[in-house]
Amino acid sequence: MADSGQQHMLYNSWLNQHGEYLEMRVKFVEQQIQKQKRTKKAINARNRQVSLINARNRQVSLINARNRLVSLINARNRQVSLINARNRQVSLINARNRQVSLINARNRQVSIINARNRQVS
Repeated sequence: MADSGQQHMLYNSWLNQHGEYLEMRVKFVEQQIQKQKRTKKAINARNRQVSLINARNRQVSLINARNRLVSLINARNRQVSLINARNRQVSLINARNRQVSLINARNRQVSIINARNRQVS
């Protein structure tokens, strides 16, 4: 069975890997949002051309396209928000673990000092 130091190292390793995974997900989602924005621009450009032919069809198409894109962008933004919340949680856990590590190190130092003082007495 691993001692608490090894467990702590494994846990920190897991947290780091999870944090890296979440950062990769954020980058992926941000890339997807940029793709959606480029798609939106392309659709808007296409719709401007269509408007020369048929204004009514262009309006319907534009409204539908914008609604779909807004829905997609909102979904991506929700994903980014969730990932950012997870990242904040991981950061808080990491900070707490650093505090626990410092406290454990101080406790070990106090135990050593106490043991020495008992030997001297």
